[in-house]
Amino acid sequence: MYANAQNTDPGKYTIHALMVDSKKDGIDMNQDRFQGIWKQFSGTVMEKWGTLTDNPRTVAAGVHDRFAGRLQEQRGISKQEADRQLEDFMIRNRDWQNL
Repeated sequence: MYANAQNTDPGKYTIHALMVDSKKDGIDMNQDRFQGIWKQFSGTVMEKWGTLTDNPRTVAAGVHDRFAGRLQEQRGISKQEADRQLEDFMIRNRDWQNL
C-alpha cells in the first residue's frame, strides 16, 4: 500500500492510498533479498558485538555475514549461493593483503 498526502488547504490533508497486488503487478519482494537485508543487519550487529567484546573472530564473522547478505540482496540469490560466491572470491583473492 502506498500513501500520498497532499496539502490542498492549510488545515486539510487528503490521503490517497493505492493498493498494489504484488503478484499481479510484479512488485513482489524476493524472499532471498529480504533474507539478505536481514543477514546484513545481523552481520553488522555481530561485528559491533565483536568490537565491544574485543573478539576479532566475531568481528570477522560479522563482516563475512554482512558481505554475504549484500550479495544475497543485490543479486536475489539463495543464502548458500551467496556464501559460496563469497568463499570463491576469498579463495581467488587471498593474497590481496600481501600487496
